Amino acid sequence: MVEKEFIDELFNKYKNGRQELSTYSSYVSGSQYTLLFQKSRKYLKTAQNILDWGSGNGHYSLFLRRMQKTVKAYCFESTNIPELQNDDCYEATFGSTKDPIILPYESLTFDAVVSVGVLEHVRETGGNEIKSLCEINRLLKDNGIFICYHLPNYYSWIEYVVKKIKPSQYVHPYKYKRKDIIDMLVSTRFKIIEIKRYGILPRNIFGTKLIPEGFKNSPLLSDIYNSIDMILSLMFSFICQNFLIIAKKDLAADRYSET
Repeated sequence: MVEKEFIDELFNKYKNGRQELSTYSSYVSGSQYTLLFQKSRKYLKTAQNILDWGSGNGHYSLFLRRMQKTVKAYCFESTNIPELQNDDCYEATFGSTKDPIILPYESLTFDAVVSVGVLEHVRETGGNEIKSLCEINRLLKDNGIFICYHLPNYYSWIEYVVKKIKPSQYVHPYKYKRKDIIDMLVSTRFKIIEIKRYGILPRNIFGTKLIPEGFKNSPLLSDIYNSIDMILSLMFSFICQNFLIIAKKDLAADRYSET
């Protein structure tokens, strides 16, 4: 399995916190991206030029490069993945919160744009979701794909409980209902291909010392945990932690606006 091999690779390289890639310091935590990797292989087969919008530490950009894609990464901080530093098919651009909306690329540049845990934070840096989605739409080629991953669910039981137990703990200040997401995408000329909730079991706890090393870093136990998570997510999707959205630039919306 391509996804598992990639998670194995990053876990073995960064399990001790090297390069501050803390997501992969626990095998269970790192495996939360399995669904993203699966959907990327499904929907980005023919895409060649891809923007990793809000690329952070660069782990998803690295996965795209493993798929032989040309990747441009945009974020407010530098990447920490050494493998990308001298890659001719990878280019990182660092923005500024002084201009949180405009992206420094020509219109119709990308076959796909991917947001991994980014869209929900734009208001925190002075932007807003609608303007960012319009900007993403501008950058996409005709029928270009937009993937949004880790968009927090308004009804997430995890964030609700965390806020009740420890009010000082960070939780997402902006969370979304299904209707919110649909309205945002339709109003910014996207056609939704797929939208689903996922992730009912907590992951961040595996980055702490509360969980024994033998459990949080065991591929076998991680597979069991992921299987239980998938089943429970199907049964109780309403209170899952996140949304996954796959959308396409809606050319029909442009035609309607011209009539």
